[in-house]
Amino acid sequence: MKNVNIPIEVGKEVELTLPVCLRAYSSAIALMIGYRFFYAYKNNRLSTAWCLAGGKLFGTGQIEELEKAEKAIAEKGKKSRRVYVTII
Repeated sequence: MKNVNIPIEVGKEVELTLPVCLRAYSSAIALMIGYRFFYAYKNNRLSTAWCLAGGKLFGTGQIEELEKAEKAIAEKGKKSRRVYVTII
């Protein structure tokens, strides 16, 4: 890819098209318990993963499911924190 200098007038709108590898498609939230990532709550047990790839990602339409998972974690006496992830 070649760098190109284009003069831009102040106050003028400019539309830029980013390469596919730099476009942000959506965002999600993962839950961390200590240094691990939450991925399931089954049979009254918490399941966690070592890395983000194994953790459950909650989309913007899954807030109720996210809050349900946070409640289950709190009932187990653990602290969780939300980690915001941009998926590209």
